[in-house]
Amino acid sequence: MCDTRYEWAYLFGAVCPERAVGVGIVMPYANTKAMNKHLQEIGKAVAPGAHAALVLDGAGWHDSADLVMPDNITPMVLPPYSPELNPVENIWEYLRKNKRSAGYDAGKKVKGKKRHILVDTLGLLLRVIVHPADIQDRDGGILLLSTLFGLFPFLKKLFADGGYQGPQFEQAVTKILPEPHVEIVKRSDQAKGFKILPKRWVVERTFAWLSRCRRLAKDFENLTRIALAFVKLASIRFMLRRLCQTA
Repeated sequence: MCDTRYEWAYLFGAVCPERAVGVGIVMPYANTKAMNKHLQEIGKAVAPGAHAALVLDGAGWHDSADLVMPDNITPMVLPPYSPELNPVENIWEYLRKNKRSAGYDAGKKVKGKKRHILVDTLGLLLRVIVHPADIQDRDGGILLLSTLFGLFPFLKKLFADGGYQGPQFEQAVTKILPEPHVEIVKRSDQAKGFKILPKRWVVERTFAWLSRCRRLAKDFENLTRIALAFVKLASIRFMLRRLCQTA
C-alpha cells in the first residue's frame, strides 16, 4: 500500500565546523545510490590536499557494501542513539525551529508566498512549488527545476522572463537539465504600458486561470503545503473541465 497524498524529497547535508562550509543535495529517495551522489559532492568540497573525517549515524545506506567512499574521506560511524555527537544535527534542529512559509519581496512589494509554475505550450500545469516571497525568481526557478527528478524528458526549450537572465540561472539549469535550452523573453525598452510578449503570455494566462479560484485569489493559507495543494486542485479542476467540453 502506497500513500500518494504527498510528494517526498530527502535533504542530504554535510558541514565542516572548522571552515564554516557545507554541501547539500535534494534527492527523491534515500538509499545507497543517493548517498553515493552525496559523497561525490562532499569529496569535491574538501580542500585540496586535505582529508575529511565524515561523521555518520547508523542509517542503512551509510554502511552499505555498495557505498563508494572517495579517497579524501574517512567515515566515522557513531554509536547508536547518539545524534548529539553529529554536528550536522544542529543544522537540522535549526531548520525545524526556523522553518518559514512567508517572506517579503522588496522588489515587487509582496509579502507572503510565491508560486513558481512550469507549464506546457497550452498553459497546462506540469510542476509547481510554493515558497516564501523573499526568494528571488531566479533562485525559485532553480528550485522548481531541481524537483523534476528526470520527469518530462521531452522538454527541449524553456521560456522565461527577464528575471531569470544571467549566467547563474543558465549554469544551474544546464547542471540540472542538460537537454533544454533556456530562452529569455525580454520586454522592449521602448514598450509603454501593457504589452503581450510572445510565449511569455502562456504562463501569465495560467496564473490568471489559477487566480479565478477563490482560495488562490490572495495568499490566504498559513501552511505552504496547503497553498501548494490548492494550486494543484485548481489545475486539476481546470483540466477536467477541458476534458469534459463537448464539441
